Amino acid sequence: MAIKYELMAKAGTYTDRDGNEKARWTKCGILMERDGRTSIKLEALPVNFDGWLSCFEPKPRDDKPAKPQSRKPDFDDPPF
Repeated sequence: MAIKYELMAKAGTYTDRDGNEKARWTKCGILMERDGRTSIKLEALPVNFDGWLSCFEPKPRDDKPAKPQSRKPDFDDPPF
């Protein structure tokens, strides 16, 4: 299976050091493709879930190829 996207839900906002308001994201699952079919695996849903998930390409890891299943979201670094 090829993991194409991480599914992220906007979980709120925060203000960075420069005073800019930024989105806080929670990883909810992954979107995969295999044999021409698309599948979604949901791993979590935030308490304040509004029904919308955004797809972001997985970030590559420094030491290994991207494996979004084991990557925990970094709330200080939005996925875009």
